[in-house]
Amino acid sequence: MPNKCARTERECYCCSLPATTVEHIPAQCFFPEKKDLAEDLDFRKELITVPSCETHNTKKSGDDEYLFYVIPMTLRANKHATHHFETKILRAINRRPALINHLLDKSRHAYVRDPIKLDDFVTVAISLDYDRIEKVLMLLARGLYYHHFETKYMNKVEIITEFLISMDDINSKAHNDSLAEMFKWAEQIFQNQTKFGTNPEIFFYQVVDAKPQAEKIFRVVFYEGVQIIFIFGEYLNQLVNTYRMTMFWYKPIYSPARLFSRHD
Repeated sequence: MPNKCARTERECYCCSLPATTVEHIPAQCFFPEKKDLAEDLDFRKELITVPSCETHNTKKSGDDEYLFYVIPMTLRANKHATHHFETKILRAINRRPALINHLLDKSRHAYVRDPIKLDDFVTVAISLDYDRIEKVLMLLARGLYYHHFETKYMNKVEIITEFLISMDDINSKAHNDSLAEMFKWAEQIFQNQTKFGTNPEIFFYQVVDAKPQAEKIFRVVFYEGVQIIFIFGEYLNQLVNTYRMTMFWYKPIYSPARLFSRHD
């Protein structure tokens, strides 16, 4: 059960209802439990929490679980994600296999190039419910903004996800090329920025001031390799505009899965 908020008179981070609980940002399930780790490891130190109403906490737990199944399986996730999958997620799958069966139901083979060995290998691309993922990530964005600036942000937020790609449309290459350029650009602007989060092997975020083009830009990273960009406000940048155009052509709904890649 969620802990009671110390100051119940505060409003929820995401709406005007009273805060009756605290919400973990991101959800606590992303952080491995102590029982699954070596004795000297603890990835649940000082997790980020924000004041929340019931709706924006417990009633979204199913969507949090959906994203939690997806992110540790993606190709760029680190060894901690693999271990997390082999422990906590496999236990959850054994208890309730419906979700993983749903994820794999529309999976397909995909060819991926190893950036180090420069050869191709076969993996599986999982078809995803993008609207569901977007809903969880929007709450993550608003929660991080509230945590960092101690104020709510209820205006436009642009979400750009590196781990979701296009595969089925004539314009897929344009979309994926645009996505790759976006994250090269992100690497440059965040290269020397402070990383926030006491468990960076699992999750950290960075912030830059984007004025006058936009309010702020956040970069969040799960398991040291799964990147997401949140742009707060309307951002007037050619790369972003190109990405929006390709999003209009085709919404990305596939994530190449690390779980099913070759074992060296």
